[in-house]
Amino acid sequence: MPRQRARPACNHREFTLTFYQNVTRQTLAHGGLRIFAPIAYSAVRETQIVPVVVIEALALASWFPICWHDDGAGPALVALRSVLTDGSHQPPGSPDSFNSLPLALKAYPFVVGQRSDDSAEQLIDDAVPDRPTDLGATIMKPDGKPGRGAEQRLRAAAAYDEAQPLTAAITDELVKADLLEPWPLAYETADGKATVDNLFVLRPVETLGPRLFGFVSKFGPDGASLIGAHRLSLFRAGVLVKTAQAASRASAPAPVDG
Repeated sequence: MPRQRARPACNHREFTLTFYQNVTRQTLAHGGLRIFAPIAYSAVRETQIVPVVVIEALALASWFPICWHDDGAGPALVALRSVLTDGSHQPPGSPDSFNSLPLALKAYPFVVGQRSDDSAEQLIDDAVPDRPTDLGATIMKPDGKPGRGAEQRLRAAAAYDEAQPLTAAITDELVKADLLEPWPLAYETADGKATVDNLFVLRPVETLGPRLFGFVSKFGPDGASLIGAHRLSLFRAGVLVKTAQAASRASAPAPVDG
């Protein structure tokens, strides 16, 4: 596999913007915009591939494959939530369980990967909640402090943004050391063969030798933890495939007798 140029942090941020619909700047002191439970938003329910950061990889590994995806600007660490492009038929419990949501979606509608130049402002995706479960809540309470829901999302956004530079540096090193290889995720459906393109995984450990030791020496526990989480998570691909195949069989036309 030829060496690929790793994406710089700014390009990684462009990748995260693909599931945002209408990013606006909001001054939190005048936070009259109402926000709803994450599951109320289609972006949270339906996004197939979500950028993640190293601090959440182990927790998400029990839900989804944690791998790398190249959207044209170089590999980025992601959670593959479904093998279907519409994001449907995720593993049981997702996306309804809050624990299944990556930080970028826990923060939604607050935008991750970008910071406003004004510390009093917050970038928000001003999207319509198409499946609201309640009346929502304003971002700020009457006393001028963030409401419980807003505070929870702001913490998730801050955690993502803080860990993103390390995550990008780890990915840069993996690409530079040629430790990644394409992952041809293909499976059969009732309509024929289907694939998820542009995915990458770590090369087999036995082929890496000193390069892997050099990587772990450079990034220490963070790097070792990510490698472990990544390897463990790949078994979840089978769950995604089986779920999609079951949906494909269920939607296939019934055979005509005679």
